[in-house]
This record gives sequence, C-alpha cells and structure tokens, in this order.
Amino acid sequence: EIRLSLVGSEMCIRDSLIDGLTIGAGSGEVTTSQDEESVWVKYVTGGITVGWQRSEVDFAAAATADTESDHYGISFAVNEDLTVSAGRQEVEFDGTSADEVNSGFGASYTMGQFSVGYMEGGYQPAVADGEIAYYETQGYGIQFDVNDALSVSYNKDKSNKVQRVAVAVAATAGTTTETEMEQTSIQLAYTTGGATIGIAQVEVDNSDYTAAKDEAQTMVTLAIAF
Repeated sequence: EIRLSLVGSEMCIRDSLIDGLTIGAGSGEVTTSQDEESVWVKYVTGGITVGWQRSEVDFAAAATADTESDHYGISFAVNEDLTVSAGRQEVEFDGTSADEVNSGFGASYTMGQFSVGYMEGGYQPAVADGEIAYYETQGYGIQFDVNDALSVSYNKDKSNKVQRVAVAVAATAGTTTETEMEQTSIQLAYTTGGATIGIAQVEVDNSDYTAAKDEAQTMVTLAIAF
C-alpha cells in the first residue's frame, strides 16, 4: 500500500504473514523540516490484541530535538461487555540525558444502557539533570443511554504532580512539592438525523497544577455529519 498525502509525502507498507499478525513500516515527511520513520507489529488472537511500534523523528534544523520512541500495548476482551487494556510509551531525546515515560491501564464495562470505565496511569516527562517531575493520574466515568438519541455521562479525573528539584548550591537538601488537580464534568448529548448537540459543564480544582486556581466552564457543541 502506497499513499501520498497533501502535506509532504508518506509511504506505508503492510504485510500479514500469518493469521492475526500484521507487520508494517512507514516513512514520511511531516513538514519540510521534519521526517518520521516507523515500524510496527500487531497480533490478534481471540480476544487478545498486542502491539508494538517504534518511531524515529528527525528535525533538520535542530539535531538535538530528534526523538526515538517505543510504544507497547495490550488489550483483552474478557467478554462482550468487559475489556481491559494497558500500554506504555518510552521516548528518548537526543538533546537530553533524561527520557520520557508514559504508562497506564484501564477497564470498561457495559451493561444494558450503562457503561462504566476506570483508568490509572503515570507520566514522567524529560526534565533537566538533577530534577524529577512525574504525574499520577486516576479517573472514572459512567454513561447512561436514555434512548438511541439521548445520553448522559459523568466523569471525574485526578492528576497529582510531584516535583523534586535538585539540591541548590550551599543547600543541604532539595525540595519536593505535590499538587493535585481534579476535574469533574457532566455531559449531555442528543442526536437527531445527522446532527449531534452536546452540552458539558466542567469544573477544575487547582487548574494547571496551581493551588487555589479553580475554573468552571460550560460548553455547547454542534456536530453535523454530511
């Protein structure tokens, strides 16, 4: 399979050697100064799907911004109603000795008109030498389909930021701070014909991981399928 995109060019090759196994490779010019190459493997057997992808991004203007990343994922459909999954991403930056790591797991369950989901994860960005920052997240949601056209959902997410700073000159110890950001949202969606109208009320405590910075907003959306 060969594709040509509107922005730059991209070549993609896929092959299935045995049932359930797919191997692929792709190379493309994302912009005039950014090239990306990827290889991936996916295997499906029964209700289990596992995958791996390795990507390399080269920046012509700044070699120190080049990245290499590995993505791993697995999902298991226990039955028609319950699915569990987990994933991990590791990113290596040429311009820093620190790597970026992102991982998590989740589960979703559907029973009649109700659907519930839960997830936990962690994220450690690349930071300066001697400093450590990481985020621990937890979230759950529930949705009720009133009928084929109307649904109501509720979601709550918590993210705890832990920041440890290196020991300063003449100091005897570094500093550690923790800030938890919490977001709660209620959504209502109504579909008629090819149009979907959505209303959401979102409240955030300690927004942007800033203590006592609370925000609230109401959003109204309209999507039309032609």
